[in-house]
Amino acid sequence: MPWLVIRYPAMARDDQKVMWAGPLESAEVGAMFHSPAREELGKRLMKGEALVFVLVESGKKEGDEAAGKLLEEQIPILQKTVKVSKVLEDDPLVEGPTLKSNLPVKLEMSVMRVSRAIRVRGCLCEC
Repeated sequence: MPWLVIRYPAMARDDQKVMWAGPLESAEVGAMFHSPAREELGKRLMKGEALVFVLVESGKKEGDEAAGKLLEEQIPILQKTVKVSKVLEDDPLVEGPTLKSNLPVKLEMSVMRVSRAIRVRGCLCEC
């Protein structure tokens, strides 16, 4: 049967190279790609948020809090300086990058915090 192996990056130690292995049809595979965090990110983008910062927490509370605070402090500054173009890609009069979708885009930004720890087969792994 088809088998899937998910490996850590090349720089991982030999004892950490395989993160998960199992049948391709496994429900665990689906759970890895359909997480509550991914669903929340999709909801925010689909409702028109221009930018969602995804803060992948290290597990070190002090550093995670400092990074979160920095992002939260920068959002009001960015909201005053960033401009969102409403030009769609089929406008022949516009050069350069354009939107690839006609979803309503608002100049809203947010921070979404996610843990690096994931559950695979009941065990807690660090990504």
